[in-house]
Amino acid sequence: KQETFHQRFKEGSADYRYFPEPDLPKLFLSEIPEFSPEVLRASLPELPWERRARYAQAYALKESDAAYLCATTERADFFDAVAAALGNDAAFIARAANYIVSDLAGIYAKRGSESFSTLDAGAFAKLIRLVASGDLSSRGAKDTLAILVEKGGDPESIAREHGLIQSHDTEALRDAVKGVLAGEAKAVGEYRAGKEAALQYLLGKSMKATKGAGNPAILAKLIVEELG
Repeated sequence: KQETFHQRFKEGSADYRYFPEPDLPKLFLSEIPEFSPEVLRASLPELPWERRARYAQAYALKESDAAYLCATTERADFFDAVAAALGNDAAFIARAANYIVSDLAGIYAKRGSESFSTLDAGAFAKLIRLVASGDLSSRGAKDTLAILVEKGGDPESIAREHGLIQSHDTEALRDAVKGVLAGEAKAVGEYRAGKEAALQYLLGKSMKATKGAGNPAILAKLIVEELG
């Protein structure tokens, strides 16, 4: 017939795919120092479950919060950067974790996406310090954080620009408290009758009178002093 045809295909046949190459010696990676299990293990980055355990142990975080922070590399890297900016102070870092898991997560949820690369860790750490020092209330911190995420900048400057920095001027706050007490005779009477809820009511009125700029701890102390 003058016809040529294949008898077998070596390229795809298993019979021909596993012959040792006679010109290549056997290679034992375990005998090469650079490929030893110890060296390879040491070269690995911190794995997610290791990071999660570190967060829970070092900062006393809840398992659910630690898991959230480690859910993405970007999120965990941001948290580590914030922790470093806070001097690895466990109390400050625990507060920062709470703001990331709750307030910051809420802001990103409304936006439909999160981008930690555009949020400066140092600025976020400064925001946490402002809250811890009592210069910024929880409500003020939320408002400042929303602006920080949207536009960036210095959290203290943002808070001052929007009148969110809390006043520690005792005399000015005392004047505000006196004004509130003068117009809330009923609540004053209830407090003196032993109703603790009246104190919270008067505190709320005092916060409103100071447009949220009064430190609540100082205001509460002044109310008690004035009614004592």
